Amino acid sequence: MTSILSSLSAVQISKLSTSAIAGLTSADVNALDSTKIKALTSSQIASLSTDNLALFSTDDLRAISVSALKGLTLSQIAKLSSTQVSGLSASQVTALYTSQIDALTTDQIKALNSAQIAGLSSAQIATMSSSELAVFSTDEISSLSANVIAGLTTDALKGLTTENAAALTKTQIVALSSAQLGALSSDALATFSTDEIKAISTKLLAGLDASKLSTGNIAALSKTQIAALSSAQFSALSTDQIKALTSDQIAGLSSAQIATMSSSELALFSTDEIKALSANAIAGLTTDALKGLTTENAAALTKTQIVALSSAQLGALSSDALATFSTDEIKAISTKLLAGLDASKLSTGNIAALNKTQIAALSSAQFSALSTDQIKALTSDQITGLSSAQIATLSSSELALFSTDEIKALSAKAISGLTTDTLAGLGGTNAAAFSSQQLGAMNDGQIEAIIKAYKTA
Repeated sequence: MTSILSSLSAVQISKLSTSAIAGLTSADVNALDSTKIKALTSSQIASLSTDNLALFSTDDLRAISVSALKGLTLSQIAKLSSTQVSGLSASQVTALYTSQIDALTTDQIKALNSAQIAGLSSAQIATMSSSELAVFSTDEISSLSANVIAGLTTDALKGLTTENAAALTKTQIVALSSAQLGALSSDALATFSTDEIKAISTKLLAGLDASKLSTGNIAALSKTQIAALSSAQFSALSTDQIKALTSDQIAGLSSAQIATMSSSELALFSTDEIKALSANAIAGLTTDALKGLTTENAAALTKTQIVALSSAQLGALSSDALATFSTDEIKAISTKLLAGLDASKLSTGNIAALNKTQIAALSSAQFSALSTDQIKALTSDQITGLSSAQIATLSSSELALFSTDEIKALSAKAISGLTTDTLAGLGGTNAAAFSSQQLGAMNDGQIEAIIKAYKTA
């Protein structure tokens, strides 16, 4: 039949039955020139035995039309030699069905050349496993179009080698989906350059397990990117990652992000980083986190940050933290904010820094909690604003701490709050310090108690 085949035209070859093609001998196949091979149809190609197909040179394979090559069965695909695979044209490889690409062995995939790989479609690349993707060289990885990169499965990306991850270009990285980016290992992500990290959109970051980011990755993220991390993502950051945050990044943190931080995590911030927190972010700090605020970081809080605290937040601060507040900062605290404060935590310096209005705003319970040293720290001006309810909480020993000038500073309204027991226990000096106007504001019981105190002094 060999002599007959050589006499047939290309058109006649194309009309041979599949059974005739299947019956060709190796000599018959070797007698086919490129013109006749080009005439073969997809069904004829499919009928070739794997042994006969193995006789095709790279030139013979290249002669097969793109449409005819689609006739290759999966068993035929699997039997192609590495040389035959690498000999296919890029357009032939691009035209293969996804099932045919999927049938390629690891060795066959390794045989693909850069031109063939560059021509792969997203559907074709989607058939590849991580082990198959791992046989691509760094140059071959870099040659993949952004569209093709989009076809990579998350399973394939999970096994991406660090070498191939490092070969990804910025264009390829930004072409990844959120799920694809999330599939990359921490080692793969660590290979990304600062420029590549900054190019990742906030939408793309949404699918990322932030704990996978290296400290280098964290430092490379922009203020906007850090601010876009969800509270769950931010909460997943490790101690080392939090340490890697810059002041600029910290300045963009949201109240929801800050709310995830513990006192030990907050303690990792330097004083400059504490100062960088916005008033909005400060409002997100939990009372538990504030309870553990270091004195250094408490001292770093600005007046704007302090007045942004809630009453509960201010109340959570330790006495050591409060003691770091300057006179100006203490005076800036609103009376509403003071309402949640355990006044016993205030230092004598804090007490002296409060203005008359702030002292007057303390509830009777807060005023009652003041220690001897705190009462001693009250100034005459502050005492002039005390209410009758506040004064009513004072014992005779506490009232005795007032100097004669401070006794004289008490308003008539405040005087009305003095209990007879308190007045009766006063020493003669303080009992004698009340002015005629103050005595005039007292009731009969208070007057009798003053006389008793004076007589027994």
